[in-house]
Amino acid sequence: AESEEVAMACQVFTTSCNTVAMSCLQRDDYEKAHELLKKAELLTEARGYIQEDRTRLKLRAVTYNNLGCFYKRRGKLFSALQYLDKALKMELSSSEVDNPAGTHLNLCATLSQLDRHAPALE
Repeated sequence: AESEEVAMACQVFTTSCNTVAMSCLQRDDYEKAHELLKKAELLTEARGYIQEDRTRLKLRAVTYNNLGCFYKRRGKLFSALQYLDKALKMELSSSEVDNPAGTHLNLCATLSQLDRHAPALE
């Protein structure tokens, strides 16, 4: 029962990290946004406290998508692509898909910024 409570607290904290990080990103508080997203990434690792795979992978995909948005906003487009690609692969391989369309749009926008319009249209 205690480990279930810890896992639930980690899920809530991970979700909060992502939510607050995106608010920080909107306010151009890049340092805080990055710190929170890295905490969320750490909490969703396979060896972490969230043992239930579907939930963990769903949260990890959200975190990767947000990291992609973070790096895109910072102009680090190749890093953004790597995170968005990971997020999309996770979302498409899961039945608990949250937002593959949104991730796909972020991926296409990033490819387009890199003048890679053909892959963006695929």
